[in-house]
Amino acid sequence: MAISVSDAVKTGFGSLKSDVGQKLIGIFFVIQAVNFGSTILMESATLGLQMLGGVLMVAAALVSIAATIGGLRSFREGSLKQNLFRRNLLKPFFRVLGANLTTAVFAYMLGFIFLLPAFIAVLAGTAGSLASLGSTGATGAAALGGAGIAAMVLGALGFLLGLVAAIYVTVTLVLSQPLIAIDDKRMFQALDESIQRTKGSRLKIFLAGLSIFAVYLIAAFAGGIVSLVNEQAGAGLIQLVVVPVFTPIFLSVLNYFSEELPLE
Repeated sequence: MAISVSDAVKTGFGSLKSDVGQKLIGIFFVIQAVNFGSTILMESATLGLQMLGGVLMVAAALVSIAATIGGLRSFREGSLKQNLFRRNLLKPFFRVLGANLTTAVFAYMLGFIFLLPAFIAVLAGTAGSLASLGSTGATGAAALGGAGIAAMVLGALGFLLGLVAAIYVTVTLVLSQPLIAIDDKRMFQALDESIQRTKGSRLKIFLAGLSIFAVYLIAAFAGGIVSLVNEQAGAGLIQLVVVPVFTPIFLSVLNYFSEELPLE
């Protein structure tokens, strides 16, 4: 089944008008408030407060995964109920965590594979030019300058290819979260099914995610501007406003993809 980029974006931002979306904003606000407070505690001069801040940060991260699972279920059900955040939570919790780690590992590995040849070529070219510099003076200097330009081009190309590869893996496996949280799939079953379901729609998934992420970056940039005046206020704006608002948007879009891309 074909998906629409515009429909996906509308679904994401439209979720902010729904009861589920608004309640999830409140939940993630509390989580981010704990995160924000833990950061302040960890920067204190007292060891006890630093340890408390670390414990709170870990707790907030764990609760955030549970809230993600419950949030995905809530968008599917169309209502936010307590049992969606408590029922059958432990296995999906570890499966989502494992799926996220697997996605990150494969994304970084594939990105590194594309980046490595360019890095090796840059080192080889630079070493050769340094040898020429020592033996031929001005000619070697020109060669070294050329190697510098070549190194920049190869490095940029390697970085671009690595980034594209990492994004491709992420988009391909993006449905693993809702498949685990909502449909109670096993981790590797969800990853494999995500590969099958996203086939033929990965570009549209990427464009929809990119559109929403671009708006997120604009909002985060506004927080960055505030940080120039008051660093803590800018950080608070991003953590306590931007993140809680955009998290339900992304969850809503994930649910949209999982509904519109059935396994054929």
